[in-house]
Amino acid sequence: NMHSRIFFSLLTLIVLFFSGCAGRPADIIPSTSPLPAGVRGTVEVEGSDCQYRLLGLIPLTSAQNTQEALKEAKDEFGCDVLTDVTVDEYFTGFPLIWTSSCVYVRGLGVPPHKTGEKAGDYDGVEEK
Repeated sequence: NMHSRIFFSLLTLIVLFFSGCAGRPADIIPSTSPLPAGVRGTVEVEGSDCQYRLLGLIPLTSAQNTQEALKEAKDEFGCDVLTDVTVDEYFTGFPLIWTSSCVYVRGLGVPPHKTGEKAGDYDGVEEK
């Protein structure tokens, strides 16, 4: 019926009007730990952590955490150090229904044999 179509058309327009997304680059970091001269990451890695909210107010998960996203990126290939790191934040959703706030960490992982046993323990001797 005509009234139902008008109602659903208006409802769709309202939902679309109040939906959206936004993003912003948060940081650019040359390295997560000091490295010897010339040592750079070689493996592309990424990690993320998000918070989701119901009705835009009620948290369904814990707050987004950059450290968790960084840990996920490092753990992807067992890297201790990342170089050429970018950290971005994105916000999406329908504020009256659901929203998400996410942090994304991307960088180049340094293989552990390039940094020594752990970051900062580098003895200056390359393994052969």
